[in-house]
Amino acid sequence: MILDSCHSGAMSKGLDAGIVPRLYVPRRRTLLSKGFDVFPEPATGKDLGHKFDLGKGEVCYVTACRDIEKAYEARLEGGQRTGLFTHFLMRSLKESDEVTPTWEEVRTDVSTNLSEFLTSKGYSQSPTVSSAYREALMFESKDQVGPESRLLKSAAQLFATENPDPTKLSISIQPDTTNLQVGQFLRLKVSASEPGYLVVLGQIRGRIYPIFPKKPEGGALPPVESVKVEAGHEFNSPDDPTSPGSYFDLVGQDQVKAFLFKNAEHAAALLESVSGPSSKADMEGLIARVIALKASPDSFFTSALVFSVSDALIGGTPLADPTALLRRLVAQQEPSTQYLMRAFGFQNRATLQGLAAEPGDVAQSSKDKLAEILNLMIQTRILYDPTAFQSLVLSIEARRLLELDPPAGSKERIELNRMMIEAVFPAETGATTGGGS
Repeated sequence: MILDSCHSGAMSKGLDAGIVPRLYVPRRRTLLSKGFDVFPEPATGKDLGHKFDLGKGEVCYVTACRDIEKAYEARLEGGQRTGLFTHFLMRSLKESDEVTPTWEEVRTDVSTNLSEFLTSKGYSQSPTVSSAYREALMFESKDQVGPESRLLKSAAQLFATENPDPTKLSISIQPDTTNLQVGQFLRLKVSASEPGYLVVLGQIRGRIYPIFPKKPEGGALPPVESVKVEAGHEFNSPDDPTSPGSYFDLVGQDQVKAFLFKNAEHAAALLESVSGPSSKADMEGLIARVIALKASPDSFFTSALVFSVSDALIGGTPLADPTALLRRLVAQQEPSTQYLMRAFGFQNRATLQGLAAEPGDVAQSSKDKLAEILNLMIQTRILYDPTAFQSLVLSIEARRLLELDPPAGSKERIELNRMMIEAVFPAETGATTGGGS
């Protein structure tokens, strides 16, 4: 059974141009921006296979996306709107006339094409196939599997290939949610229950970047032996328990994916593809090495989490007018904006002044950077000064939280600081009342 639809909701064929989800989304300010996931839900445990994955069942389910994702459509050849999953699936089937591929090979090919099409635009979509049929030949019973010598075509396909087994490899995150905001602190943990070679990558807007091993500033990735781990190994990011956390600095759909390889050469090929070969000869050598690797189902295990990273304030809504907020903040014509610019520190002040110098409506990347700085600040020090804020009307809840003096990083501190930003910029943030309702 082949399903090309979003994880939930009614189907809607939008009439506007561009990429849209195959889902009706109510037009409400309380929803996250960029058309991403509307209903926050836990991220951890989403790599256990599709909910239609019945293991030993007799039905093979091939789905357009994970249950926490949307399936997108766009106008392609001839201007006709079509589901992207259906488009790339049909193309993959047409290109496999000579050799009958396995369902996993089809899924990998479609996933690779979807990634190339979507991630540069800030979206992601991850097709799935029932685990019992991954190695089965397409449109055959699950007992008719492909030859063990089936090979990968490229390093990009190696990244797109999935073989999840949470008993071998798993990822967890705090806060445990699929919806994050740019600049929001998080902690990532990858657990490997078997020995092997661990590689953790992130992907956003078409860019794949290493999380583990870490690439030194201006240097190359360390050798493959540095990622060799023993059974029971845990990788934490950040590794410093006193650090407030890591954070995403780009708006879009971000995927974090961990690989546990049994073979050092597999891990080395993936690391080399991320590091980037320095010459054409190196690239040809890398492709030749990857082609020589067997894609057997037990050669590596994967675990992945997909996030929607929005430009909203943490716990709030997208800024109503980020350009106006930015320019009013930098102008420092009121005691409250003067205080905030001082509180943000020298480096953030310089960044904000540079962004505000752009003519007209500032670029989307600048709006994302503004949201990142605001979110980083509302998680740390309390953004309040009685003298600077004396002319502002604060809600009863904001005053209660001020008296509580919540610790840095707590939900109460974040809520309080968001209310302070909303009190200073009620129109620009879209707040209904000063200092929160």
